[in-house]
Amino acid sequence: MARYRKKSAEILARRFETNNDDGSHIRSLVSWANSQQARTVASHDDTTVYVHGPTGDDRGRPAVYRADVGDWLVFTPEGDLRICKAPVFAEIYEQVGE
Repeated sequence: MARYRKKSAEILARRFETNNDDGSHIRSLVSWANSQQARTVASHDDTTVYVHGPTGDDRGRPAVYRADVGDWLVFTPEGDLRICKAPVFAEIYEQVGE
């Protein structure tokens, strides 16, 4: 796992690199995301990663966001798990260590 910096805040992040292996990458990614004890939870269906947000829609259902291969899973300084598209990630974060 590498560490990255956005302006003055450091975050934890991992990239969703492939869903075309034996499933070990996606399971490892979701396990890592859920081990951070955030208010958000990650899940997968063997090909896609989903992030279930802490807030819901107008019917009280939790918000669910889909990560595509190449996207980054990012923990905000507040501890929330978010999805960040690769071009946006490259523009605003720089690696500061492993």
